[in-house]
Amino acid sequence: RSRLPGRRRASNRCSSRKAEAEEEEEEVIKSFESLPLSPLVKESLEKLKLQVPTDVQHAAIPVLLRGEDAAVQSFTGSGKTLAYLLPILSRVGPLKQVAEDNCTHLVTSLKKSSSGTPSNNNKRGIEAVIVAPRELAMQIVRECERILGPDHKKAVQQLVGGANRSRQDEALKKNKPSIVVGTPGRISEISREGKLHTHMCLFL
Repeated sequence: RSRLPGRRRASNRCSSRKAEAEEEEEEVIKSFESLPLSPLVKESLEKLKLQVPTDVQHAAIPVLLRGEDAAVQSFTGSGKTLAYLLPILSRVGPLKQVAEDNCTHLVTSLKKSSSGTPSNNNKRGIEAVIVAPRELAMQIVRECERILGPDHKKAVQQLVGGANRSRQDEALKKNKPSIVVGTPGRISEISREGKLHTHMCLFL
């Protein structure tokens, strides 16, 4: 009987060490570096000093990168926007993942791009469409531009109601964006007129 307390203390120490090990393992796993994002997206995140994904990002990113449909629900400020933007940017646009045999071509294209226009010369048309209310759409575009960086921010185009329509048409024609973010009405309007080529769209 006198030995039981000692055994309990030993058991508690073992449980404590196990919990600490699990916490350390979780911290190692929860990093953007451990997620299957494209190398250029990871490089951009590193420049922005973003290293650890939030819970919703850690849960959603692998699912979306597998091409699965997902409904993501989380509280305000939990990082939902990057939870779907990072997988999109890893698959379309100038930061996307490419096959090894295309890596040299990609690097050459990026070096040649000095005008600020996306260097992929998007021949596929629009590859991602994000639909949101006006204010939220504008926030999403800003976040997307932040990840893309100043050299490639034209890969995303804002299409919201209440903005100059002719300028939006001109930007679509000139910049050939991979991603459009906008309000349902404006996107539908431009699409009906045949000015939004979404037949190769990968993400909605």
